[in-house]
Amino acid sequence: MILSILLLTFILTMILFLKHFKKNAGIIYLVIILFLFSLREIQFYAHQTLQYPEILALLNVNILPFTLLIGPCILYFVKSYHKGRLFIDKYFLIHLIPSLLMIINIHHYFSIPFSLKLNHFVSDVFHTTDHLDLDLILLLPYAFTVIIPFPISFLYIFYAAFYLFKEYRRESFQKKYKMLQFLIQFLFLAVLNYVPLLVFIVWLINENGIGNLYLMRFPPSFSFEYLYLFSLVLPLSFFLFPDFLFKAELKFFSNISYLDKFILGGSYLDHNSLSTMNQALQDFDQIEKYVESKKPYLDLDFSVQKIAQELQIPRNRISEAFSVKLNKSFPQYRNQLRILHSIEMLKNNFHKNYSIEGIAVKSGFKNKSTFYAAFKSETGLRPIDWIKENLQ
Repeated sequence: MILSILLLTFILTMILFLKHFKKNAGIIYLVIILFLFSLREIQFYAHQTLQYPEILALLNVNILPFTLLIGPCILYFVKSYHKGRLFIDKYFLIHLIPSLLMIINIHHYFSIPFSLKLNHFVSDVFHTTDHLDLDLILLLPYAFTVIIPFPISFLYIFYAAFYLFKEYRRESFQKKYKMLQFLIQFLFLAVLNYVPLLVFIVWLINENGIGNLYLMRFPPSFSFEYLYLFSLVLPLSFFLFPDFLFKAELKFFSNISYLDKFILGGSYLDHNSLSTMNQALQDFDQIEKYVESKKPYLDLDFSVQKIAQELQIPRNRISEAFSVKLNKSFPQYRNQLRILHSIEMLKNNFHKNYSIEGIAVKSGFKNKSTFYAAFKSETGLRPIDWIKENLQ
């Protein structure tokens, strides 16, 4: 079982590195989460079977400061996804405080020789009384020390989901649709992996009592097959989303998905409407690939007519595609693309060598006033204010 967890985690982390790292190094946060979560599950499993006292001596209690890093890594992975790059800020140190407090709480445990820790767990196998009194060794009660990482991680999941939802509502850029996909995927994975874990914890507290030395141990009647299956949920659940895992151009559900219906209002669609919507979605995918590869929006004369000529799609279908997929007009879409490009220029410090008007022209705008109006509409800030808030 332990080998299966390690093998699946290794395969998953390799896929994530190969497919994501070059585009967004923030994937390192997700890899850390997977690694720490796997170690936690191995420790949890070893605590039940008593077949691996060496693992317990190595991981039990010692791993707790690291498991408290799972929550911050979840939050900063989500922020990195939204920013499109490895994100870290000055507040990261604040998020390390729970881990530092846990180190203080268990620091006496670090000084105990490994042989004594091993004897503590070997005594469980041979039913001897050679136990360490963890409540005396730790500053806080053992039960509290073991349980506290779970609710803290859950709170971070909730906050990360709230952050994503808040940014999605504020976001008017091209990737808004993909952000909603990611939000739903994130929530699905969180519910699939953390809700059963919290149920287990509540059940164990009810069964064993909050002050029990063996608080995290299942009763003898419990089938370890369920625990084994649960340990595989996290690595296997990522394969439910090949569009994210493999960075493939796949839909989240089907061609006309429930997600699309949700975005479009969730109204009942007859056969003709469904056919029209499918056509619009296909047209938009073609338009999006053309726009991403050719960047025609940087030309001053970028228009619906130009798209129609390049892709041989009737103008009315192009307008329909924007209306169905983005619920906005072509000029709004064009401005968003241009503002996105200007923001990338600002992030690359072009404003140090070019004037704002120069950046506006290079982004496809005819003049500075049009650029200022579009920038304020999309970001809520003037370019100068955006630079001060995000780059200084």
